[in-house]
Amino acid sequence: MLVTRLDSIEDAASIDVLCFDKTGTITQNRLSVVDAVPFSGFRKEDVVIMAALASQKEGMDLIDSAVLEYAKAAGVDLTPFHQLSFKPFDPSIKRTEATVEGAGKSFKAVKGAAQVVMSLCRDMDQKTREQANGTIEEFSRNGYRTIAVAR
Repeated sequence: MLVTRLDSIEDAASIDVLCFDKTGTITQNRLSVVDAVPFSGFRKEDVVIMAALASQKEGMDLIDSAVLEYAKAAGVDLTPFHQLSFKPFDPSIKRTEATVEGAGKSFKAVKGAAQVVMSLCRDMDQKTREQANGTIEEFSRNGYRTIAVAR
């Protein structure tokens, strides 16, 4: 390590806790999707499709880009769907929303903070909530950031 400022050594000496980037976001300047976990009878492909539909390439959002890259690598077909409207990530509500049309029906796809998205799911039973919370905790222990998607 090459130190260019002597006061940085003093700063480092006063550190009690050092957090490091295990996932590569900082060290590699690259964000990626690791896995998609479905609940309530949905398939992994359904999760990836909803996440991609709640993303937009034009916005240059890093999470949206990572989700769309993952969807492309997974080979999901988004051609049956069309985004009617898109609300980019809003930190005050901690989610992204898109109104989507597919198979003659219109629906909303939401992506964001897991607890926020789960709170929007009116029909989620307690068992599914517990499974989702367990998965979130497991991902967190492994150093992953978790987002949720819903339709």
